[in-house]
Amino acid sequence: MLSVGRGIEAINRILREAEPWGTVGSSGGINPSGNYDFTLCELSLLLYSYGDRPDILYPETVDHIVDVLMSEKGGDPIVWTPWLLGLPLRDTENHILMTEGSRYLTNRWIALHGNDDTRYDNVENAWKRSCSSIWMK
Repeated sequence: MLSVGRGIEAINRILREAEPWGTVGSSGGINPSGNYDFTLCELSLLLYSYGDRPDILYPETVDHIVDVLMSEKGGDPIVWTPWLLGLPLRDTENHILMTEGSRYLTNRWIALHGNDDTRYDNVENAWKRSCSSIWMK
């Protein structure tokens, strides 16, 4: 609807009132609220498509998306599912990719929009080094 200019006010209101509904990673008995990483991907698309269009995605909506809804920021990748029977299990490549791709894009957005904190610099925050080691194992 945003692409054709319809429902702009309602969509902005809904997004500003939204809260993260779950956690990233695989869902299951020990993590029933998993799969929020799929939502992060959609939010990333929305942010990069309309985040610099204040006539479509209002600045306060963008701030809420980045500050609240985009839950994964900084340089500490999540590659493990919640512990199962006392043992960590590596999450699926799909969930890792969704989570860490969204983290990268969130960090990049924050850095490109004036925040020079090294937590959001994907070269300096160890994201690149950490993610390289994830895929090499």
